[in-house]
Amino acid sequence: MGKDNKSNDLRNLKAGGHEDRSSEDSEENSRSQVGLGIAIGTALGVSFGVLFDNLALGIAFGVALGVALGSGIDHQKNKDSSKMESDDDIDNK
Repeated sequence: MGKDNKSNDLRNLKAGGHEDRSSEDSEENSRSQVGLGIAIGTALGVSFGVLFDNLALGIAFGVALGVALGSGIDHQKNKDSSKMESDDDIDNK
């Protein structure tokens, strides 16, 4: 049985160059929205930076706004999920 697992791992490494960790990665990605906020904020910051002829300042404000929005979304998700867990605990008693 050890040989089969080893050969499957070797095939996975040869086929894609890495092991399949999609379930772990998707779980981590679903937790944090800060990266998405930074990406959207940077895009908006570049747009406003070009519009107001100050690209560096636009990017800086965009990243700051994106971090704030992403953190706020994370906080709201955690607040909602903790509320749901506490409701489940009350129902179980």
